[in-house]
Amino acid sequence: MKKTWMILALCFASSAALACEKMKVSGLHCSDCKDSIEAAFRAMPEVEKADVDMKTSVLSVKYKDGKTLSEQAMTDALKTSGFKAAGCQDLAAKKAPAKKGT
Repeated sequence: MKKTWMILALCFASSAALACEKMKVSGLHCSDCKDSIEAAFRAMPEVEKADVDMKTSVLSVKYKDGKTLSEQAMTDALKTSGFKAAGCQDLAAKKAPAKKGT
């Protein structure tokens, strides 16, 4: 319960930053790890749905209307749950330069 409250507190500091919808997670070993992360994120007021793909070790988050979490808030929530974030995949894709045609 203490972890859930800490995670919820982290959420409120994140509203002004860029949203992150998919994040690579390290430290996943079993379905209990998956369940722990999903439960922690579902407890957040911004999150409608959270899903961890064990094959790719990617956390996917669907937000409630008008709500988001920053990459830092997601990283902090994972850390509080005992896992490490390996980066927001959405931000990396948005920062990649567009390729010019030849």
